[in-house]
Amino acid sequence: MNRGTLSIRLREATQAAHHRIDHHPALAPLVHRGLTLQHYAEVLRAMAWIYRTLDVAFTDALARHCPDDAYRCSERTQWLAVDLAYLHRDDPLPPPWTAPTIESAPALVGRLYAIEGSTLGGQVIARCVTAAIGVGPQSGGRMFHGHGAQTQARWAEFGAFAERSCPPAAHELACEAANSMFSELGELLDRWRWEPIPSSAGMETSERPIPVR
Repeated sequence: MNRGTLSIRLREATQAAHHRIDHHPALAPLVHRGLTLQHYAEVLRAMAWIYRTLDVAFTDALARHCPDDAYRCSERTQWLAVDLAYLHRDDPLPPPWTAPTIESAPALVGRLYAIEGSTLGGQVIARCVTAAIGVGPQSGGRMFHGHGAQTQARWAEFGAFAERSCPPAAHELACEAANSMFSELGELLDRWRWEPIPSSAGMETSERPIPVR
């Protein structure tokens, strides 16, 4: 993303929220050597449930608020479908959750900042899960591989889109929307319910997933 005023505002405003989601019991184990295939696959299922709704909401908001812009979101629903099919975990997901209301282009920018920025951390996670359980871009690790070598270029594309779509007067609105998105992601992961893995599994703060009830 461009190192302009908007990117600085968003980064500073979301630092605490970003830290919380990175350390969520569902996601923290992804960077531990004790990660299990069971936990990894259930994280993918939770994400598939989340992004099935988010991807539609973002596509709709782009069409409504930025109809002439060429920017398009990353295709996370497709990436997750590929991974889950490979892992034979593509059984039906729980009923959809209610899509967020995205009322303006700046609000869309803020929400997308929280989501598209995950492709950067995804590169670290991809290396960790490959080391821990052996998945790769063609073998159940497509989601976190994301754009691979093109990740920085795609992030710069998002930065240019954000600057075009969010004037300085709306920077605060974008920051609020980004924090809301991080909070909602945490709440949605909470709904999937995660219970502690015994410490003998080698991950002192890790959790084992239980599907949504």
